[in-house]
Amino acid sequence: MELIKEFNEKLLVLVEGIARATNKKFIINNIGFLKKIINIDKKRPIDFFIIYILPHKEEIDTGNENFFLTYELKSTDLSSKIMKNIFEFKNIWSTLTNENKETVVNYMKYLCSISQTYFLQNY
Repeated sequence: MELIKEFNEKLLVLVEGIARATNKKFIINNIGFLKKIINIDKKRPIDFFIIYILPHKEEIDTGNENFFLTYELKSTDLSSKIMKNIFEFKNIWSTLTNENKETVVNYMKYLCSISQTYFLQNY
């Protein structure tokens, strides 16, 4: 459970930081939705991340800017739509400063590390 808690805390910090950096309403609104998802099912964000984002760990670890510019998440359920808005960077990437991009990459690397450890321990 400690990994799930750490993942959710870091995810919220990332999303709140992106919201401040971009001032995009759809990201700001997703903070509240993300908190609701975490309160309902603490495992949902990390499970989602493992399915849709972790397979791209190598691209994230190398800071492949093309991944952040083009990645499109393929899922249709409502909570996935909220998560999609969080993990699709293509609509905001060009508006971020180089420092913000580096911060996003570092957080994504860390989330990959936590989720990979969680996956190996639990599945």
